[in-house]
Amino acid sequence: MLQRGGLEYQIAREVISNTVDYIINQRRMIDGSRKIVEIAQVDGYDHERKQPIIKPIFEFIVTGVIDGKIQGFFKQVGGLSPRKIEKLMLAGAPKEKIDRFVREEGVAG
Repeated sequence: MLQRGGLEYQIAREVISNTVDYIINQRRMIDGSRKIVEIAQVDGYDHERKQPIIKPIFEFIVTGVIDGKIQGFFKQVGGLSPRKIEKLMLAGAPKEKIDRFVREEGVAG
């Protein structure tokens, strides 16, 4: 749609990167179920590499199959960036809940 409006491809990518906050990746598993397998934050746009900056926050870890159903859990693999923390706080998210996802270097484990 942006290209139809006359925006170049690279500018459209940058606009989308600066507009989207999170990406939720859902996948169909081998048992036929659909599971969210990753939650990532979009943290702006890298002009040098000409691509969005995407940082995973949670990942679904498969632990096995029981009665033909995929089993697993979410593991936190990254933290929230300062930009996302500020945005969440401005939206009214409680600081104590945000703090659960942050370590000194912005990465939680």
